[in-house]
Amino acid sequence: MSPKRPFRNPLKRLAGYFIQGLVILAPIVITVYALYWLFENVDSILRPYLNVQGLGFVLIISGVILVGWVSSSFLMGSILSLFDQWLERTPGVKLIYTSTRDFFEAFAGNKRKFNRSVLANVFGPD
Repeated sequence: MSPKRPFRNPLKRLAGYFIQGLVILAPIVITVYALYWLFENVDSILRPYLNVQGLGFVLIISGVILVGWVSSSFLMGSILSLFDQWLERTPGVKLIYTSTRDFFEAFAGNKRKFNRSVLANVFGPD
C-alpha cells in the first residue's frame, strides 16, 4: 500500500496548474506573436514596391538562415559573443535577452540541456 497524501488545498493545486501552464505557453505565444508582427511589418513595408503575399515570410526565414550561416564562422562568432556580452550587461534588456536565449538554447541548441524530467513543487510541501 502506498502512504496516503494529506489533503491538498484545491486553490493551491489550481494555482500550480496555472503557473505551469503559463511557463509552457508564454514563450510559445510570445514567439508566435513576435514572428507574426515581424512578418506583417515586413510585408507592409514591401507591399508598395512588390505586392507579393508572403514575401515578408520568405525574407525573414532567409534572413534567419543567413544569420545562422554567417555566425558559424569563427570571426562572426567572436563578434556575436561580444554583442552577447554587451546585451547581458544592459539593464532592462538583460532579463528579456538572457531568458529568451536560454529558452531557445535549451530546446534548439547544440547541447541538450534537459536529459530527464523532474517534478518541482512550486508552493511548498503538499
